[in-house]
Amino acid sequence: MSKMFSVIIPVHNRAKYIKDTLRSVVGQEYRPIELVLVDNNSSDNSMAEAKKYLSPYENDEFKVVYASEQKPGACAARNRGVALSSAPYMMFLDDDDALMNFKTISLIVDTFEKSGADIVGFKAQHYYSYKKKRIRAYLFTNDIKEQILHCMLSTQCYAITRDFFKKSGGWDERIKRWQDWNLGVRLMMLSPKIEWIKTSPLVIIRVHPQSITGNGYLHSADALEESITYTAEAVKDSAVEDKNSIIASIYGRLPILAAHYYREGGKEASRKALKGYFERVELTCLQKIAVYSLYIYTIFGGRGAGRIINRMNVKLSNTR
Repeated sequence: MSKMFSVIIPVHNRAKYIKDTLRSVVGQEYRPIELVLVDNNSSDNSMAEAKKYLSPYENDEFKVVYASEQKPGACAARNRGVALSSAPYMMFLDDDDALMNFKTISLIVDTFEKSGADIVGFKAQHYYSYKKKRIRAYLFTNDIKEQILHCMLSTQCYAITRDFFKKSGGWDERIKRWQDWNLGVRLMMLSPKIEWIKTSPLVIIRVHPQSITGNGYLHSADALEESITYTAEAVKDSAVEDKNSIIASIYGRLPILAAHYYREGGKEASRKALKGYFERVELTCLQKIAVYSLYIYTIFGGRGAGRIINRMNVKLSNTR
């Protein structure tokens, strides 16, 4: 008998897109599926539309759980969804995303069963419009510093066993941006067995001005830097090896953010973020010159500066 698979979706004002998301789950050839929808303070008819659409499909092999979470934020809604779900395998979707084809969950479960993995990771296609689609670059690795740099374990790009997810402590409900980046770092600290599906993308991430994925950096500068702080604290409080080097890599996101702020017109936010980085680490004169140069390079559209900073042998400041 096949094992239950949970798809957990936080819902917030997505009446325009949610049917496409639900259609991609209902159409899966795999059964049994448990779909958990958690309304997070919607002010439109998203959940009513979801119930109307799903009602004809509900049965013992396609179970739907409807719930609500008053605490704002997708993290709280996702944690609520996990608490209400019961499957040994689960994945998270946002309410405007979709599974790529009707064999997606079958492939994921088959990979779990054959590999005994804690996590099954896969690619996503970013969908901007009918004329613009992009498959982001992926590195199939368990290296925690690569997660810090590339966020391979982004929200929609992996499935996980319930037991291993519980070890992580769940989504950090304090964090408003880069929640998946934070959780991915904490999952990597637990040394999971990850099996990567390296073929075509298995999910579609819709990118638009109101998407959770978001556009730009400056408008949420405080939330992004808060995520960096909380993630560094999680590493500091853990038993992971080489934690100082990992924390330095986490702080290495600050100069790159500073450059993006500047490009978006936020000169003061840029100055603050760059200053925050220099206060948290100890750099030689040559390293300072290198970081400034990479910061300017990124301002002018250069790519790959984060990888160089990530490879620097940077020490943490004693006053961090």
